[in-house]
Amino acid sequence: MSGMMRLDVVNAPLEGINLIEANAGTGKTWTIAALYVRLVLGHGGADGFVRPLMPPKLQESFHDLEIVCEERRQLLSQKKLHRWLHGWLLVHVPLSYAILVLGAAHAVGAVRF
Repeated sequence: MSGMMRLDVVNAPLEGINLIEANAGTGKTWTIAALYVRLVLGHGGADGFVRPLMPPKLQESFHDLEIVCEERRQLLSQKKLHRWLHGWLLVHVPLSYAILVLGAAHAVGAVRF
């Protein structure tokens, strides 16, 4: 057991073979998942892969998620614009009526005097 060392998931090499041996409840599954995520994301520097490893089904799901996120961003942007324009109507409509009333008063005043 003296040859065992603690596995650093962030800096562990992603090539070759690593033996993960530990007692129950020490995080073996989490460690394997973290190493797989590093592979999928293409991390690892010189030890990493040239391209991210992403299974085809995961690529489709990721692309769908990307589309949903972009639609959400666009909807939020439209919602902001809608609120701004709606707020502008609260100012624009009364001012337009005031200009119409003042224009009519001016016309009446010009005709009378």
